[in-house]
Amino acid sequence: MTQLLHWGGSAVTLIFFIALCYSLFTAWRKRRRENRRRQDLQTKTHTKVKQVHQYDIKPVKGNYRYPLEPVATLRRPVHTTIGLDLETATEQPYSIALMALTFYTEETCKAQRYFYVQPPENDLHCLRRKDITWSSLRLADTFDEYWQAGLKDCFSQGVLVGWNMTEKLGAVAHALKIYGLPMVSCRYIDVNDIRRDLYTGVPKTPTATARAVGVTCPDEDIPLTRAHLAVQILQTVQRDYPLYLPRIRYVGQAPDMQQRSAAVIAAAHHEPVGIREIFTTTPPDRDLLQTLIKQNYLTYQAENDTYYATETGLAFAYTCQ
Repeated sequence: MTQLLHWGGSAVTLIFFIALCYSLFTAWRKRRRENRRRQDLQTKTHTKVKQVHQYDIKPVKGNYRYPLEPVATLRRPVHTTIGLDLETATEQPYSIALMALTFYTEETCKAQRYFYVQPPENDLHCLRRKDITWSSLRLADTFDEYWQAGLKDCFSQGVLVGWNMTEKLGAVAHALKIYGLPMVSCRYIDVNDIRRDLYTGVPKTPTATARAVGVTCPDEDIPLTRAHLAVQILQTVQRDYPLYLPRIRYVGQAPDMQQRSAAVIAAAHHEPVGIREIFTTTPPDRDLLQTLIKQNYLTYQAENDTYYATETGLAFAYTCQ
């Protein structure tokens, strides 16, 4: 019996020793990887832009905005959205230094990304976060490196949502220009449109709009929290005001037939409506209406000259991204 207890004690001691050695080894390996990564960041060669100020733009009425005009606008609810917010280091839109993306399905956040971006030069006088210095930003990738590593694909995964989106996407397009890269086609909703449509008199700030809608505001005012707020405001409005259809603006590529059809069905969702109520942002298209009637997506009431969405049409519109 004594010998069995001795063997048991020895086994426990051996197991403890092995566990301790494994823990020390994994901690050493983790620390080694961190040191290697830190060394790689210190020595990595990033893209440099020669004569970056040749791309500078002049202010218009005091605002530095890179021109980026939408090619079309539709109105319909959205379900897959990506909150977007960023900060620039200087007045020039190309000097992106911070960027945040929040990926939502309905009202559920599936993922988020918040990262530093190395501006093309050491000038941070417009950066709102004064705790961020050049010694931190110079270790980050440049915007073109993020873009080619997969950031470009994020812009096509859903409808982008944010504040002053023409300005934000203009900064993206300007940053791409200095690196010789083209802007991609994308879709966006500007939360300021919602504020102007439904909350007249509310100040033009994310926190004021969020309070008016009933969304809790976080303590930190950083790009990540603003990206979350933008999507949460949109989703709350879509839930509380089902008759309201947000404006989706298209950059680069016009909406396809499916997207146009979904917008028509959304306009005729809750009650029979006339052709003027359906086509509020585009010219009337009676051929499209006839096509949707043949597909049993719409019904037509001749006595009132109105259209009404069917259950089949609503199912189609819901699945259309």
